[in-house]
Amino acid sequence: DGANDVAMIKAAHVGVGIIGKEGAQAINNADFAIGQFRYLRRLLFVHGRTINRRISILVFYIFYKNVIETMVQFLFTTQAGWSGQTPFIQLTINWYNMFYTSVPIICFAVNNTDLARSRAETTPAAFEQSLAIPAYTHRRFWLWQLEALFFAVGGVSASFAGLVASGEFGAADGTPGPF
Repeated sequence: DGANDVAMIKAAHVGVGIIGKEGAQAINNADFAIGQFRYLRRLLFVHGRTINRRISILVFYIFYKNVIETMVQFLFTTQAGWSGQTPFIQLTINWYNMFYTSVPIICFAVNNTDLARSRAETTPAAFEQSLAIPAYTHRRFWLWQLEALFFAVGGVSASFAGLVASGEFGAADGTPGPF
C-alpha cells in the first residue's frame, strides 16, 4: 500500500496493490488494485482461477480461427492455379474477424463457469487444482489446430465437390473452369 512495496510488486508475476493511507505508488505500479485485504481472497480464488482457463481458451480460439481462414484461402489458391485469386472480398474478411469470430468468444467469456463463485471463493483446494492441472498445454493447442485444419480442408473439399458436381468447376476433359 506504499512506495516501499513498489519493487516487490514489480518483481511479482502478478502485482496486487492495496489502496491505503501511504499513497498511491503501490496501486499505480500494480496489475490489480483492491480497496481492502478482504477482497484479495475473491481476486485470487475466483478471478485468478477462471482467468487462467479463459486466457488459455482464448489463445486456442484465436489461432483456430486464423488457421481456418488462412487454410481456406491457401487451398482455394491451389485449385485456382496459384493465380492469387482469393475466395473472399476484403469486406468479408474484415467482417469475419470483427463479428463472426469475436461474438462466440465474448459469449464464452461471459457465460463460462465451471464452479460457482461462492464455492470457488470458499474452496482453496479448487484454486490449487487449477494450478496443478494447467489449462494450456501444447497437446491441447495442437489438437485445436488439427481440428481447424480438418474443418478448413473439409469445407473447401465440400465446396469444390459441389462445384464439380454442378459442372461449374472444370470440364470433363480436365481443362480449367471459370477460375
